[in-house]
This record gives sequence, structure tokens and C-alpha cells, in this order.
Amino acid sequence: MEYWIHACRLDDVSFVPTVLLRLILAVIAGMIIGFERGKHGRAAGLRTHILISLGSAISAMVGAYMVQSSATGDPSRVAAGVVSGIGFLCAGIILVKNSSKVMGLTTAAAMWATATVGIAFGAGFYLCAVLGTALLFFTLTVMTVLEVNQKKDRRFFIEISEVSGVNDTIDNIRAEFPVSHSFDILPAKSGMENHVGISVNIMAAGDDVSVIEAVKKIPLVVFIVEE
Repeated sequence: MEYWIHACRLDDVSFVPTVLLRLILAVIAGMIIGFERGKHGRAAGLRTHILISLGSAISAMVGAYMVQSSATGDPSRVAAGVVSGIGFLCAGIILVKNSSKVMGLTTAAAMWATATVGIAFGAGFYLCAVLGTALLFFTLTVMTVLEVNQKKDRRFFIEISEVSGVNDTIDNIRAEFPVSHSFDILPAKSGMENHVGISVNIMAAGDDVSVIEAVKKIPLVVFIVEE
């Protein structure tokens, strides 16, 4: 493979077809990863990942071109700068909800990994870049299905409309979610008369929405929120 790369001048960053090939491959890699994130409604979607991959590839080629044209400089410093800079961008994607739940970590990690794929394409390390893109897409698709089906222990606040129905509601929750524990009786958040709150840990597969929808169907439940 190295012979053909050298023979076709794919290692020459001053050769126009080489520049085009690396940029196009970087865009394709960003599209593949960004499409998966955008499909799930994440803040950083198709265009964001394309721009990250493309910008990283350009940065890597600029570093390589400086060395090739003047025989001075260190292209690894450019790559290191890109990785550090992307870290600040990723930090803006991560959100903390209700002071306990962290959101956006997967998207931030995908953005950072997309930058490294762009650097690999820009540096001409095609094998690593292609395999990296494939593994990234595999992780974001197949592994997501496995993660969703994995049981997670989450705590919810449930408000019911009758104080006398606490025991029945707890029994119904245990019937729906056998692995439920740490039940605490709390004042109602709505302030409504005769309402009462139940704080409980529920271990179940699926996302928060599926658990919330199932609990809402239980008699006397007024609303439920994740704590």
C-alpha cells in the first residue's frame, strides 16, 4: 500500500489531487459520523462534524506542507493544537441537568474523535483514518442499541393525587419495575392539597422517556420527573 501511495504521489501535499482526495475523504468521514448524531437530534450534527473533520485535515496538511516546503517546523504541533482546541468546543456540548445528570458526553467524544480522523486523513494515514471512521460509526450505532437495552438505575420523583394511595402506587411501580428500591415519601412539588410525592430508584432498560411513559399510566400518578 505504501508503494502505491508513493507512486501516485498521495504523500505529496503540494500535489492538487492529493489535497482534494484528503479533503474529500475527511468530509465523507465527517458526514458518516455526523449523520448518526444528527439523526438522534444532537446539538452537534452533520455540518458540525463535517467542519471539524475538514478543518482538522486542513490543519494537518498545512503542518505537513510547511515541513515539505521549507524543511522546518513540526507538523505534530499543529495536530496537538487541533486536538486541544476541539476539547474547548466539546466542553460547550456537555450539559449538566438538575445538578446530577450529565448530557452530551457521547457527542463531545464523537466530535473529538472526528477531529483525530480528520488529522489522520490530512496526514495521509489513510488506513488508520478509514478504519477509525468505520469503528466510530460502529460504536455510535451498534453499541448504542446495546446501551439502550442495558438496565440502568435512575431516580425519579413521582407525584400522586391521593395520600391514601401511596401503598397502592408503590405496589404498582414494583409490579411494572420489579427492581425498584429506596422509596421515600416527600411533600408534593405542586403544593396541591392531598397530593404527595414518592422518590424512588427504578432500574429498567430503555431511555428515560420509556420509563416516564410507563409510570404515567399508573393510577393516581400526576407527573414524574427524573431527579
